[in-house]
Amino acid sequence: MKKKIILFVCSGNMFRSPIAEAYFDMLLKKNNDHKFFVAKSAGIQGTGGKIKLKGQNPPKFKNLRNYELEWKHSEPLLKSANIDISKHNFVAINKKIMLESSLIIAMSKDIYQTRTNSLLNQFLENKDKIFLLSNIINKKRGIPDVFGKRKRRMYKVAIGQIQNYLDSGYKKIIKLAKN
Repeated sequence: MKKKIILFVCSGNMFRSPIAEAYFDMLLKKNNDHKFFVAKSAGIQGTGGKIKLKGQNPPKFKNLRNYELEWKHSEPLLKSANIDISKHNFVAINKKIMLESSLIIAMSKDIYQTRTNSLLNQFLENKDKIFLLSNIINKKRGIPDVFGKRKRRMYKVAIGQIQNYLDSGYKKIIKLAKN
């Protein structure tokens, strides 16, 4: 039996969505659901839209380790949470990934609908399987994009939010992915 894909999507596929992918895979194993589901991640940066606006060029580097500031703040926090994204490389969202995925989860509202290259703007035909993570668990705030932020505390908050949202939304995410 082919595993169902639960896809997490953020902007550059460097921080939020790879962390969600790695952490959700840990939850799948812990709950013995890894036989039926797999978590993956992608980014909208560099995709969609004919006019190249800020954030629509592909990331400069393919891996968070190459971004000195972000890696300096992230690495110790990720290690303490047993989350390893050191080998993760950027994946751009595309129609094939969208079709293969049973559930697509946007990390924030701009990724979900407000950017010109948002998931709904690019893939409206898949709207029934695209969800905003905060809406799944009835929270008002999405996961903030911390890229370029200088305070480690912001990275810690974002990682904690991802863990908290996925822990509390696990059963509902599995249920949505089954449909």
